[in-house]
Amino acid sequence: MILEGLNVIQTVSDARRDPPVFVSDFFDFSIYVDAPEHAARRWYIERVLLLRATAFKESASDFHRYAALSNEAAEQVAGESWDAINGPNSERTSCRGASAPTSS
Repeated sequence: MILEGLNVIQTVSDARRDPPVFVSDFFDFSIYVDAPEHAARRWYIERVLLLRATAFKESASDFHRYAALSNEAAEQVAGESWDAINGPNSERTSCRGASAPTSS
């Protein structure tokens, strides 16, 4: 089984849980693909276009509303989604955006 998404590698705990539980706690291993942001953004947009033509056509899909979008509209929506959510999350969780550890 392949689970995808930055939430899979998150390390920020929910303060209400002790000890904290992460999705990745249930995996044998995880892979993080480090790619230039423009390449990851393009991949995301192309993936949305593919899903729009396949899984999003299923009426039970949470993303069914995107199935009827034109290519241009779907690219715009996917790009806006990346810019508002996925891009900032990627920057926060990647080595490029991570803060160096501080010493006491």
